[in-house]
Amino acid sequence: KIEQESFGLENVIVSDYGIENELEVNGYPKNLTITFPAGEKLSVPFKLLNSYYLPIISKDNISDYVNILTGLSENDNPAISAEIFSILDGCSNAPRTKKEYDLSVDNIEKEANGDIEELLYLLKFDYRICENVTDEQIENRSVWKDKAIELGDYNSLLELAVLNRDEQMEIYQRLWDLGHSGIGIALAEKYTNRENPDYMTAYAYHLASNITFEQAYIENESSSSSGLLKSMDTSLSISASRLSPSEQAEAESLAFKLLSENEKCCLGIWDGY
Repeated sequence: KIEQESFGLENVIVSDYGIENELEVNGYPKNLTITFPAGEKLSVPFKLLNSYYLPIISKDNISDYVNILTGLSENDNPAISAEIFSILDGCSNAPRTKKEYDLSVDNIEKEANGDIEELLYLLKFDYRICENVTDEQIENRSVWKDKAIELGDYNSLLELAVLNRDEQMEIYQRLWDLGHSGIGIALAEKYTNRENPDYMTAYAYHLASNITFEQAYIENESSSSSGLLKSMDTSLSISASRLSPSEQAEAESLAFKLLSENEKCCLGIWDGY
């Protein structure tokens, strides 16, 4: 079954937003016209992305695929570096020689309980994926992680924020400056929960994220996003309750400024934010 599977690299394109499958672009980026509570209007380019947006890899050419990405990495695209690290890190614990594969099979047959067919299938799949990856590539894989962070890869920076709580504000701010409008909600939480809360700035970031996503939701008519939108609106109402009417009006003006002065606004990655 494994040997009959065939995936290709057709339709792969490289854009400012990463490596994508052109069949899944869905008309983005597009311009959104955002209307703020006081009536100001702002037109921003909006790119709706999933957390990862790379093509399906070929099981028989993983080493070639890594080499292709390595060549493309000269474009300094963070998604490429992140993908190379992800592949190599996934292969770091997989059998990459026939000897390692046979030993892993023996261990499963000796130690596993119950039906082992699926375990053996997954092991063989991992082996076929990773068998041409070299020891040198595995040993040097952290270089790609570091490069992804340096270039501003979204997921890599979020992982860094989890590991470095003292630097979360700076990391979230960097993501905002890179155009990831959804991260404004995380910034709002940091401004709200710090030792000296800044509720006005928190509301401004929260509103900027909400109002961008709401307009994108209307444009895209995505029913799958309705639950997230309701949750975001509820959270925004709680944030607004901490402000006087004059403070809220000032925070709304700040939200307009945050979006209008962000030269890279707006990417829409919303997994968790």
